[in-house]
Amino acid sequence: MPRTSTTEDTSPEPFDERVIDAADRLLRAALRGYTFRLAIKCDTCGAWISDPEYVRRHRGPVCHRRVNGGAA
Repeated sequence: MPRTSTTEDTSPEPFDERVIDAADRLLRAALRGYTFRLAIKCDTCGAWISDPEYVRRHRGPVCHRRVNGGAA
């Protein structure tokens, strides 16, 4: 009589890419609907910046004027 194993295979199931959580669904919907905007914090004061011009500078408009002596 063949011997059978008494231990079960406990290896994890393969990852199913079709299963995503609610946060992933929201992110994908935002990306599809172009409602996603890049925002960073100002290097000087820490305020959130989303204007592409100031995102590139890493400074908000107020801090940029302050650092550059009033120039925009």
